[in-house]
Amino acid sequence: MMEVDIGFKAKSSYNDTPRVSKCDQLLLQKVFRNISSSVGGTVMEEQVPEILSDFGICVEAIKEELDSLLDSMPLKTTLIFDSEEKEFEEKETEEKEIEEAESEQETVSENPLKKESRVLSYSDLSVLISKLYRPFYIYSGELTSLAERGDTARFMYLVNHGCNPKLVDGKGMNSFHYCCQNGQLEMCQSLLEKIEGFENRQDSQGWTPLFYAAAGGHLQVMKELCSRRSVISMIQSTLTITGRNVLHIAVLKSKIQIVKYLVSEFASKLIPMGDKNGSTALHLGALTGNYDIVSILIKGGANPLQKDSCGNCAGDMLVDEELRDFLFPIAKK
Repeated sequence: MMEVDIGFKAKSSYNDTPRVSKCDQLLLQKVFRNISSSVGGTVMEEQVPEILSDFGICVEAIKEELDSLLDSMPLKTTLIFDSEEKEFEEKETEEKEIEEAESEQETVSENPLKKESRVLSYSDLSVLISKLYRPFYIYSGELTSLAERGDTARFMYLVNHGCNPKLVDGKGMNSFHYCCQNGQLEMCQSLLEKIEGFENRQDSQGWTPLFYAAAGGHLQVMKELCSRRSVISMIQSTLTITGRNVLHIAVLKSKIQIVKYLVSEFASKLIPMGDKNGSTALHLGALTGNYDIVSILIKGGANPLQKDSCGNCAGDMLVDEELRDFLFPIAKK
């Protein structure tokens, strides 16, 4: 593998260790305590991927580098009882006893119920975690910036060398949220093809990448997302913390083209839904006073007589008297 400038191998000797933050030290201590009790205060090499996953690291993306780093570390080895062989032991006990009774000479051999495994102390594990921090955490900010700019080539270069595109910032947003928020269509298409499992990720407000595309008025990105079954299957159940669906967001942001698209494709699923206050998209459209959106929603099947939790229908939300007078005639057409 070619040498890269983001850590690993030549830049990650065993004795040259970047420090892990105090917050992450506490997490590491907790994980270590939970997993090390069965092996006398150490963890088996086979348990390392599980621990790294707790730190948000995609082990599959860095398997070669991880193996190389483990090989460079002076780890101890021990014999570990293989619980998967327990059933074999019970079934073969009687036969073994007979064989041992018939044999005068007992040959010392490896116990098939035990296997040799390398083990890591807390210090070893701390070194390993810190070695993998550069690509996963220091470069997470660059991934966000690349996603905003639509620089797919550099983004995938970092991802292919271990950076985790699914890490989130303080708002709970990952790189794909930013990609869709900025309407980066080509990058959106590329990431959907190459990386699985983050198109429906919700941030701290419950917004998915679809919500950001809608709020930004990025119609082509919306269509690309809605071409994915994983997105379509959750379009009705994915809600913000205020109980709003993607149509609510498009209406509040007055994105007429997005509203038209959602109504044409998902009218029966989205139009009747109310948020935590019982407000439908029509209520919100009336509240914003946007006649074009109100017209689209009514023609799409919205019921102007549907009431929210306070007993108000959409007409009651209208400040503009002309629009209020025009609302019900539209509904009768």
